[in-house]
Parts: sequence; structure tokens; C-alpha cells
Amino acid sequence: MTKSPDKSCPKCQSSSVRTIDSRPAESEMGSIVIRRRRSCLDCKHRWTTYEITAEEFQRLRSGESKIAQNIVSKFQAYVAAWAYAYGPEADIDGVDRKRGA
Repeated sequence: MTKSPDKSCPKCQSSSVRTIDSRPAESEMGSIVIRRRRSCLDCKHRWTTYEITAEEFQRLRSGESKIAQNIVSKFQAYVAAWAYAYGPEADIDGVDRKRGA
């Protein structure tokens, strides 16, 4: 069971979340991503997350396609929502925003 705010349930915001399944998958851009099925232990909501490498994110960020631009805009919205909820200096997956690293 994961107990961290970045893995909270999108429906009820509970931090009682578990990973049901984790496997490599191919993205629409042709690269390998990690696909994870998650489940909330409180409201039983299920959702899927995808993890990409930093190199893939930079490639997407360069705007090579409409798909890439859509993914980047969703990611930027996620980061903005995170900053609103937890403050602009909050730690997202081990990235220290104060140092920019």
C-alpha cells in the first residue's frame, strides 16, 4: 500500500492506494513506458498511470506531434494542480523544486 500524496486517489483523494498491476507497455510514440493499475482501498476506484523516462519527456516536450503536445499539456496541468494543493516547493517524485534538480 502506498501512503504518499502523489499517489492519492483521483476520486476521493485518499492516500490508501495500492498497485494492482505493473508492466511495460508501448506508448503511442513508440517508446516503452511503465503502465500501472491502481486501486483505492477506501472508495474502490481504479485508474491507470503511465511512467515515462526523462529522455522521453524531453522528446515529448519538444512538440514532435499533436499527441506529444497533449501529453505535455496534461502533465503541466498536473504539476500546476500539485503546486496548488501542496505548495510550489513541494516534492514531486523526489524532485526538489527549490534547487531545480
